[in-house]
Amino acid sequence: MILALLLIVAATACLVSFKLGQSGISAPYVLSPRPKNGGAGHRKLGFSIAFLLVVLSPIAFMSPAEAALSDTMRDIFDGALTDFVIGIMNDTGNPIYTWSWMMFLALSVLLIFIEVVKFIFDGFDAASHLEAVIYFFITLGLMGTYDAFTSAIWGVGVGLSNGYQEYLVGNSDNFFLAQWLIKALGAVVLAELSFWDSFKLIQYLIAWSVVCFLLEIVFWLASMWAEFGYALAKVIGMIFIPFLLLPATRALFDGWFKFLCGFVVLLIMLKATMVVAAISIKAVLESLGVRFAGDYGDPTVVVNIAKENLYMLSDCAAILVIAVLFVLSSFVFASMIASGVGNLSGGLGSVTKLASRRILKGR
Repeated sequence: MILALLLIVAATACLVSFKLGQSGISAPYVLSPRPKNGGAGHRKLGFSIAFLLVVLSPIAFMSPAEAALSDTMRDIFDGALTDFVIGIMNDTGNPIYTWSWMMFLALSVLLIFIEVVKFIFDGFDAASHLEAVIYFFITLGLMGTYDAFTSAIWGVGVGLSNGYQEYLVGNSDNFFLAQWLIKALGAVVLAELSFWDSFKLIQYLIAWSVVCFLLEIVFWLASMWAEFGYALAKVIGMIFIPFLLLPATRALFDGWFKFLCGFVVLLIMLKATMVVAAISIKAVLESLGVRFAGDYGDPTVVVNIAKENLYMLSDCAAILVIAVLFVLSSFVFASMIASGVGNLSGGLGSVTKLASRRILKGR
């Protein structure tokens, strides 16, 4: 209820400021001149914030049943995405299918031509010829099992990200940790408050409510960003697979692969951030005497703490703010880590060279 009132007040304030800006009311007491477009920029920002608060506010009140429904929607989305990719790769009349296989055939012919030229000028180079053959069959295999290949990579990210939360709380509900934080913080109350201490408690309640709401919003948006990004990478990736054939075009394949891995890493970092936030908050609350049903169940004891311990509640608010900042920074961190993946084609090249040497030695 407090969070609902806060959202209504914030949205109303933003809309009022927007309307005042539209009506042309100036501020006569401002001494410094304002930029010409500054007012318009502030009006747009206020309207955007109000719009986001109104549109995204239902997420803060999402019940566990609705959270499960959201997971079901994601499963249906993944199934529909798989059907689309498999269908388009099997539709011989589709331009994507035609372009992908024509590019594969063209690059294959060029690969054969390069190896023939090498044979003419340098003689028989068994290692180079065998490497070309291995690359040909690897690319052909990826073309035929593209959906399984991308689904396996995404499945690794989903499994690792869920592994953090499942070990901590026993489930993989994307909304569980944010909802648990709200319940856990509600188990702390202050007894025998003075008039001024009541204001402090209200400040902490506002801070908890707003930051928990922001944490749930940014986590939800970031996780949807990761899933949407994976879907985009999967849809466009089928046209990049043929570029694995030739050394001159493998950079295009490597760029697409890093793009895909970036969203996988983002998904892992999001769940890890929420897990670290939950562990930190639980440590602070348990030091105050809060007990839970199970490791991360509902609070079983409501604790009355002295006003001298208010600073510990500020620690909780600070941890939540840091969690929000880390979720927002996960995009940069994921990009940095994914850029360190290197080139998959280079790794495959090392493997093919090693395999060709072993095969030739066996002869």
